[in-house]
Amino acid sequence: MESVTGLLARSLHLLSSILLVGGAATLLLAGPSDRPTARRWEAWIVRGCTACVLLALASALVAVAAQTALLEGRRAAAFEPAALSRFLLQTQGGTVWLVRGGLLVLLGAFLAVRLDIRDRTDWRAARGEIALLGLLALGLVAGASHAAAVEPGTAGAIAADVIHLAAGGIWAGAVASYSAWICSAWTASKPNPVCSSSKSTITRTTPTCRMRMNAWLNMSSGKLGRNRQD
Repeated sequence: MESVTGLLARSLHLLSSILLVGGAATLLLAGPSDRPTARRWEAWIVRGCTACVLLALASALVAVAAQTALLEGRRAAAFEPAALSRFLLQTQGGTVWLVRGGLLVLLGAFLAVRLDIRDRTDWRAARGEIALLGLLALGLVAGASHAAAVEPGTAGAIAADVIHLAAGGIWAGAVASYSAWICSAWTASKPNPVCSSSKSTITRTTPTCRMRMNAWLNMSSGKLGRNRQD
């Protein structure tokens, strides 16, 4: 039971961390805007990042407790401060959880402060900090993964895992944000400025991704128009 609970908690923790990084990266790519619709979307992304931080912290607590009980061989160890301290301070996996938890707490405190940023440079610095802290917390997963047990070449394996996690977090999390924009455009009865903003953000990516995404958006819009006519 402990292994299943720990697996579910770690999966939920990884998912929330990926969505956090993707949302922050998408916000940074979109850039600052004075339009009311864009500002509402920015506030929505920030609230989503805050929810992801809280979910990541909660699932981390469950994962640490489950892993402690598994290593100690006793269910009661999950609630014993001494056993939890041994896991967090005397094992590499526990140290990684501790550092990642500290980064998430720092990120949560930063998100809790409501900042009214009008200068574009300050805006990018503030939003970039969200993405950077999220990337650091996600990348540290490699420190407790199978890559840390590779010998020789441990550093190279961990570096490759960090790059994989960072790239996957940005891509998968951003896809979730783009999907939310597209779904909101489908349900709207008039052109959605947020969807237009998302298309302008997509055009900054590679030409291949741009052509594929634009074809998908145009095809989806055509299908939507035909469905409404029917």
